[in-house]
Amino acid sequence: MMTLQSKIALGCKRLFDMAVAGSALIVLSPIIGLIALAIKMDDGGPVLFNQDRVGRGGRNFRCYKFRTMILGAEAIGNGLTVTADDSRITRVGHWLRL
Repeated sequence: MMTLQSKIALGCKRLFDMAVAGSALIVLSPIIGLIALAIKMDDGGPVLFNQDRVGRGGRNFRCYKFRTMILGAEAIGNGLTVTADDSRITRVGHWLRL
């Protein structure tokens, strides 16, 4: 059972995390926008790649990342295995993976 003090500490941590993440998103939004535009212009496909992952307590969550490989890459070549010189990586993807 959590004490009142630990609940308050968790609430403060959550508030701090949200403030820092929100501020970072505002500051980095021009760069994020330019990366999204570059991905879209490179091959016209979707900008984001989403993937289900397992988080704390075994709970599933959806993870969104910039797409660095061609569409359908998992069904081509080495499947989920990726090397640095993989031909499925897009031009912008090479830059993002540095």
